[in-house]
Amino acid sequence: MNPKRHHILPKRYQLGFAEANGLIWYFDRRRGDVACENPLNVAVEKKFYTSESPESENPAIMESFLAENVEGPFWPVLDSLEKKEVPSGTDIQHIAIFAAFLLTRVAAFRDALTKVLGDVMLASQNLSSTINSIDGLLKISKGGISILSMPKNNALYQMGHLGIEASK
Repeated sequence: MNPKRHHILPKRYQLGFAEANGLIWYFDRRRGDVACENPLNVAVEKKFYTSESPESENPAIMESFLAENVEGPFWPVLDSLEKKEVPSGTDIQHIAIFAAFLLTRVAAFRDALTKVLGDVMLASQNLSSTINSIDGLLKISKGGISILSMPKNNALYQMGHLGIEASK
């Protein structure tokens, strides 16, 4: 299975904030306004977690990982919490993992990684050799300007790694 629409904020989580009609209110950062929509269409990006590596045997591995290892174990815990049941130690681990990935699975996380990497490179004494050693780091705009970019696969790796570390 290789889904194309990836929810950055899981749909089921969003449904917890829905009105009786199933719609949720949210602030749309791109448009700069408040909107009310079905969670199916909120916080969703096309192929956001899809690997761009041509060698990848499973381009949707990150989406699968989130579904099976982050969200899947969390939903029963959320159901228990809604019934006001006290979480077990394992439940608390699932909550921590879910919360940690809420921080790392968003576009702002990718942007921050790119900024930090750019700051480190600009501070480097030997910038040209550093840039040449990291494949795909610079993209040249149509106007000939070098633009620093974090390769998507590196960002996906960091998202997973830091999500797991933050949940410990």
